[in-house]
Amino acid sequence: MVERGNGNTKEIELLQEFKAVRCLNAYDYFLEYLFPDAILYGMSYDEFWNKDPQLFYSYRFAYIEKLNISKQKTNYESWLNGLYNFRAFETVLYNAFKGKEELPQPYMSQPIDFNAKPETKETKEIKEVKKKNGWARLKERSVK
Repeated sequence: MVERGNGNTKEIELLQEFKAVRCLNAYDYFLEYLFPDAILYGMSYDEFWNKDPQLFYSYRFAYIEKLNISKQKTNYESWLNGLYNFRAFETVLYNAFKGKEELPQPYMSQPIDFNAKPETKETKEIKEVKKKNGWARLKERSVK
């Protein structure tokens, strides 16, 4: 009878329940377990075997950070793709169900600029003045 950690007792019927544990020396452990990870992290053979062992953990940390950044980038790109699809469906559905007297809504003419700063009153006024001045100059040229 064998007593398990949960308090149950059971007779061992099959020898398969006991798995042989392979004893590895340090070299074989490094070669079979750590070295493939080091290659995955981007370390060279020389760096792994001949340089500071702390370098392995630096490469590991950098690799994990790179994976996290990649996940965030993929997540953001998926969200952005969903936003553009939403705008496209919104335009199509609006145009399909609009009234006869309403004008069709066009799809966006340019990509969304997420880095654009919102316009303040001053910048709006400056744009309006430039627009008026541009029309005035155009008028002057056409009169001459």
